Amino acid sequence: MVSKVQLRKEILWELQENQDKNPRFSGNELQGLYSQGQYKNILGYSPLPGEVDPFPLLEDAHTHGLKVFLPRVESPEKMNFYHYDFQNPLSQKDYYGIYSPAEDGEIYMARPEESLLLIPGLAFDLQGHRLGRGRGFYDRFLEKFSHGSMILGISHHFQLLEFVPVDPWDRKVHGLVIPGTGLISLQNKLNQP
Repeated sequence: MVSKVQLRKEILWELQENQDKNPRFSGNELQGLYSQGQYKNILGYSPLPGEVDPFPLLEDAHTHGLKVFLPRVESPEKMNFYHYDFQNPLSQKDYYGIYSPAEDGEIYMARPEESLLLIPGLAFDLQGHRLGRGRGFYDRFLEKFSHGSMILGISHHFQLLEFVPVDPWDRKVHGLVIPGTGLISLQNKLNQP
């Protein structure tokens, strides 16, 4: 069995090799979820090099009335999500140098069942397991705020693996959104295939 460390190295290499060759989202892949009116918020992320860019999905959700929140890492242990209204470019960088909303904006405090979370990962499997970058930001956030939320992993096809090593604290995703494929339900929580 491959270790998390080795798998991270392999996927990071593949992300770097393929960053200009991968398909992009059209933007309407999630309309079936948020058009039902259950979700009022969508939490996304600013992509790192090689990661799938979620902004077409976020812009479409914003157009359909959902509030968009993006993460801001404030210290090695703390990440909050801040409202982003698309009025101004993301010009501020967080603790790790990732473009993020201003820290004086509205912090995400909504009811989890009204929120759709889009989270990146290095690898996912069909059981909903996710391999992150190893710092634990999303695991800590999901432990506090995700009960009742719809959690969707965002990935390229090559990041969907047969098996992803997990630890007891790792949280599962309910589905995956893959450019060129769309939404894949993993735990029968979604109304779409």
